[in-house]
Amino acid sequence: MDSTSKKLIQDWLDEFAQGNENAYKLLFHQYYNPLLLYGITITKHQHIVEDQIQEIFIWLYQHPQKCRSIQNLETYLFIALKKNILSSLRKETNLQNREREYTYDQNRESNGVEEKWIHSDSQKQQYHWLAKQIDQLPPRMREVVFLRYYQSLGFNEIAHIMSVTPQVAQNFALRALKKMRKSLPLLQRLLSFTLTVLIAN
Repeated sequence: MDSTSKKLIQDWLDEFAQGNENAYKLLFHQYYNPLLLYGITITKHQHIVEDQIQEIFIWLYQHPQKCRSIQNLETYLFIALKKNILSSLRKETNLQNREREYTYDQNRESNGVEEKWIHSDSQKQQYHWLAKQIDQLPPRMREVVFLRYYQSLGFNEIAHIMSVTPQVAQNFALRALKKMRKSLPLLQRLLSFTLTVLIAN
């Protein structure tokens, strides 16, 4: 997210803290899909993700004044969603088993991400190949790739969300890139450069 977008989000947050319900609606629509996609990397049970997103926004709606203390709304929302989902899963079954149910939905074309990156059949094939490779990554690598690739977050923000240091977050990203490169077909070497730019920068 660029500085202009961050400024706009902060303005909406400030307006909502002052009682502007339209600003609340703008924030909800801005973050619902990114939160849904992130939640699905934690659990394949979409209804749990949707319920916990609703819980977060209900809490925000009921406590607008507390929004004044939120320095980075995007990071705050991702952290809150992850905690809520894991708490919900813990109530249903053993947390250690369920935390490994991270999944990556290869049918995300409907969310519009490919509208930005995919404009040809060749690019579409690359997208599907990339989704398949990410789906095969270990959970923590999958999480960092989503936050870096889909959300364009910096490693400091990713580290905060994942409760690791920025260096560890970057190491996860680089190890993920290395794993994907191992299975990279010869004709798709060009995509390797794209991945390097998106993940390592």
